[in-house]
Amino acid sequence: MTSCDLADFASDPAAAPVLHLLKDGKWRKARDAAKQLCKDARDRYLPLLIESNVGLVRGMLAKGLREEAKTVIDYLETIAPASLITMLRAEIAVPAGPAPADKAVEGGGALAWAVTLRLGQQLALGKEASPEDLAAVDSLVIDDFIPPVAPGNADGERLAVELAAARKACQATGDGRWEDAKHALRELPQHSVFRHWRLFLRGVRCVFEEDFETARRCLAGLPTGGALAIAAETFDPASGGPAAPAEARVPLLLAATGQPAAWGGPIISAATEWKAGKRIKSFETLRAGLKGAFPSLRPGLGSVLTDTILPFGERMTDEDYQFCDALVSRITRSQGKRSRAAPEAMLTLMRAMCVAESHDFTAEDLESSWRTVMALWNELEGPDAARDSAAWHWLGGTLAKPGTSHYGIFGFEIPEEPDLPRARAALKRAVECDPQNEAAWLALLEVLSLQQDGKSHNRLLGELVKRFPRNKKILALAGNEALARKTYAKSLAALEAALALDPLDKDIKVSILVARVLQTREYLRKGRPVAEQWALMEPLLEDRPGQGHLMLARWISRVRQGLLDPDPEAAQRARADAERLAPSQLERLFLENALAPIYKIKPQGSWLRDWNAASHGACLGWSELSKLLALLEFIQQVNAGKNQDRTQGSAHWLQVSHALLDQDLDKDPDGLLTFLEQSVSRAARRESPAPNALDRCLMDLEIKLDKKIKSRKKRKKVDPRLQLARLRLLELTGNYQFTSKEGFFDDLDEAAADAAKLGMAAVVGQLEAIRIRMGGADDAHDLDEAFVDPFGAASYDDEEVSEDAVPPSEQEAMPPPKPAKKKPRKKAAKKKPAKKAAAKKAARKSAGPSSDQLDLF
Repeated sequence: MTSCDLADFASDPAAAPVLHLLKDGKWRKARDAAKQLCKDARDRYLPLLIESNVGLVRGMLAKGLREEAKTVIDYLETIAPASLITMLRAEIAVPAGPAPADKAVEGGGALAWAVTLRLGQQLALGKEASPEDLAAVDSLVIDDFIPPVAPGNADGERLAVELAAARKACQATGDGRWEDAKHALRELPQHSVFRHWRLFLRGVRCVFEEDFETARRCLAGLPTGGALAIAAETFDPASGGPAAPAEARVPLLLAATGQPAAWGGPIISAATEWKAGKRIKSFETLRAGLKGAFPSLRPGLGSVLTDTILPFGERMTDEDYQFCDALVSRITRSQGKRSRAAPEAMLTLMRAMCVAESHDFTAEDLESSWRTVMALWNELEGPDAARDSAAWHWLGGTLAKPGTSHYGIFGFEIPEEPDLPRARAALKRAVECDPQNEAAWLALLEVLSLQQDGKSHNRLLGELVKRFPRNKKILALAGNEALARKTYAKSLAALEAALALDPLDKDIKVSILVARVLQTREYLRKGRPVAEQWALMEPLLEDRPGQGHLMLARWISRVRQGLLDPDPEAAQRARADAERLAPSQLERLFLENALAPIYKIKPQGSWLRDWNAASHGACLGWSELSKLLALLEFIQQVNAGKNQDRTQGSAHWLQVSHALLDQDLDKDPDGLLTFLEQSVSRAARRESPAPNALDRCLMDLEIKLDKKIKSRKKRKKVDPRLQLARLRLLELTGNYQFTSKEGFFDDLDEAAADAAKLGMAAVVGQLEAIRIRMGGADDAHDLDEAFVDPFGAASYDDEEVSEDAVPPSEQEAMPPPKPAKKKPRKKAAKKKPAKKAAAKKAARKSAGPSSDQLDLF
């Protein structure tokens, strides 16, 4: 934010020279040129004169010319608004460097302390603080003045404690010691004189911790125009731009965060060089000026500057790669001249390179480079077993993941297989360096599963249960593995111990409930009583556990008991509870009929009559169809993953969908849209418990929508939500390929226009999102990949197909076009493919009970 809006002068030819000088930071020349303009039209060009003088003040402050800056501020006081003068005086109150010993610092600190005492009394009476008072408080915080407090002066003692806490928080924040900073800030009450420092320091910490939402709230609460508000605009990720040039902001930021003032010059110079494209020079300037604090991996300003300078990330341009190569060459050449700086620079550079480009390395090259990183770490910081363990853990975890995909001979993407032997060796080193690294032990356990080394896996899991008896993940894994072996008592012991550590973990509750149900089925086969089993399940049940944890639903448990309990009276009570607790009769009847054949039990004789009444009821809607689809997925789990398309559950689901399609689609268009988003995404269709049944429903829905929209278009009474549903359905199912691109976007434009006329902003937004996804807007093109038209060969009308066009049958056999890829740093080597069964087995073990474990449920 500037003191005036320079955009007002963008179209003024007379102001162009002044604007150019302001942009270049030539404040004196800009001031002289603005004076000439003010002679002819003072009211018009006075803001330019003010702006040039403001820049001059800040430039003088950056050079340490404080007295000269005060003179300019005195002149500005005659032409500029009072709020601007207050802000500048607040800036000048912050020293740009250490004060000489012969200066009367104590006098300034004593005055600021007196202002702080007076302000404390005013705030207690509910009065607001003036900008001048806050500027005095700011100068006191960054000063080294120790306030004298007379015995018995309660207000003075309280403010002295708060001042010490603010200074301690400043130092901790500047050093990156976040926990110490949090502890210090707790000593500052919310209504303290130093409240704005509490907001500022917490906001700065949240920026570094990437909690940007909290950071914005904190920084937005700072006094407008104050010194901290100016500093905050540099940190605020939502800021529209800095409030002052770098030469004015940097000294202020360094003082506010407890950093050496001597860093100001190098940082300003490096920023200028960076903007000029001199990236190597900028790096060298910071390395020489910050004297060992840059580049750095330790928390603090040095590491932030390191992460900013080094370009490693998800998106890298050719210029970024060239900069990295040149930087490596420069550091390598200087290694013999600088004993400490070159190794530290090499460490930060290689570490960032390995982390960012790990999947573009061969496994051998990645391990070799990472060993170099670890050697440099030990050379610079000395041996550290915990750090080495974390480093080996990262290497092992990275090697256990698939590498960058490459294209096979037919043009299809083939992911590089993980290098499991190297991953296993690295993780073994990690746990050898630090036997208490629980995460590394778990990663090693996962690699053993991927290698299908069952003997080593089981032996290690048993050892980890004894070594880490309070690790929830290890206990849960041991319980699920015992459940797979149908050793229910052992499984329940481990799972209940895991739940005791985290009573809110629903996944563990599901595993315990599965074990109880399977144990109950075993008791029933052996003729043992099961009444106690139902009682043991009860504490795990919930009334509304959510679709992701339907196993915990109390009403579902009652349906299950009503079907299985050999005691007629207990079964009758369970059925009555299920009827009372179920979200709807439709869901209860659906589940009861779908579970009955799995348990080889016939439903009650009145079931069909009750079902027909519920499935054709007036309250039937698209939300009920979504809930039945979730139940169908739950039944698939129970039925050991068997295809549901030919089961009773699938048939009854289609019956409900047909009943909905027979209704007027105008009855609930919002519910229809929700159904499409929740149940018909590509991922949901791939994982659908009844993909064929779902496809049939969608096909019928598309026909019904086409027919209704075409009949309504003649009367121009089409609900835009139905138009949106049709277009979304075409996108989700892929049937847009059988229509013309022009027709698709014409319909989209028409729907958007109709929705805009009716004030349906949400519908317009969803239509625009479809346009972007389907390539109808400029920002649909990804920056790193070549854009592929999703319509493909369907972009033309059927009647306009040329004789040379490729037939659709041949198009299906052609390989898809290769997307553009970023330039790899290393050529990926071929690795030994791992068996897919191993990955699937490991996924089942980590996710909880597998489908075959539920076969008897």
